[in-house]
Amino acid sequence: AEQGLPEAQLNYAEELAVVDSTTAKVWFEKAAAQGVSTAIYRLQQLARSGAFGVEDLSGASAAAKLKAAASKNDPEALFLLALNYQNGEGGHAKDHALAEQYFRDAAAL
Repeated sequence: AEQGLPEAQLNYAEELAVVDSTTAKVWFEKAAAQGVSTAIYRLQQLARSGAFGVEDLSGASAAAKLKAAASKNDPEALFLLALNYQNGEGGHAKDHALAEQYFRDAAAL
């Protein structure tokens, strides 16, 4: 993780999230900055749960990052964006038709 490997940063953050959400946030942010869609989604989840005491990544910021990754045909980002629309999360209203489209797009890649 310290060598800047995004997947290692994500894995390290996942391990830390159980015991130290503040430090986990730092590592999720590093992975997210390198385009790791799961890190963006996990930041969104943790912020929504109140783990950081802020809601800054639960809405438009995370949605914009996921949409940017999805626009590059990142299947994981497409899948996570579909979950956002399916569940009405990430600053999105529930939209099952749009969720289905994102699920189909992700599956096609």
